[in-house]
Amino acid sequence: MTDKERILSAIISSVANCSNIGKQGNDGVRRDHRGEPYPQFAPERGGGLCPFGDYGVAAKTGDIVLCRTTRNGPWKVSVWVEDFRGGGSAHSCVLLREIGSKRLCRMSNEGYSVLVGVEPSLLCEGAKRRVHRYATKAFSERYGGDYFVRCGGVEFDGATLKIWVRPHAWMGARHEDEGLSVAIPYCVDMKWNSKTRIKDIQAALREAGWPNRKFEYAAKEAE
Repeated sequence: MTDKERILSAIISSVANCSNIGKQGNDGVRRDHRGEPYPQFAPERGGGLCPFGDYGVAAKTGDIVLCRTTRNGPWKVSVWVEDFRGGGSAHSCVLLREIGSKRLCRMSNEGYSVLVGVEPSLLCEGAKRRVHRYATKAFSERYGGDYFVRCGGVEFDGATLKIWVRPHAWMGARHEDEGLSVAIPYCVDMKWNSKTRIKDIQAALREAGWPNRKFEYAAKEAE
């Protein structure tokens, strides 16, 4: 599966989930089982029943946007690169990039909706996608990891890779005299580039004490 096919599949899955979960409310806002809006879909973030936000959400470089009036084609869902005129109006001339490639297109007289609420790691392309996979594989027992220590998430911040480490769900909480305690995940920062591999990631993890580092626990707040 190509980057483009995988990312579009993730978007389609999100739309399907929104359509299903959104039925719990009649105001077009995605809600949880308690009827509370999901933060990433709250109105002030531009979200609604569909994961693409309203016109009021300003696009920034790297955002995935939906062209509202363009017919189906490679630019219908694209990566936002630049607004040439500024202001973000529907009539601005903007530069778009095809998902999963370097092909560019200038688009004008168009309205856009910004993708919100989809796990960022599902939208990674190229080197970021490869390094993300290496980071999750680094925790596997096949590569010397511990079954009870798991990858809790991967984030890219420029040249810095942030890897969250969490315990297995079975070890995520424990009962103490004071009540129920939950484990606190910790984060490992490292520099990354297109040549980063599993051994590099594991070296940074081991420097931070993985996989034998003990997790800190804190009392669970009452709901």
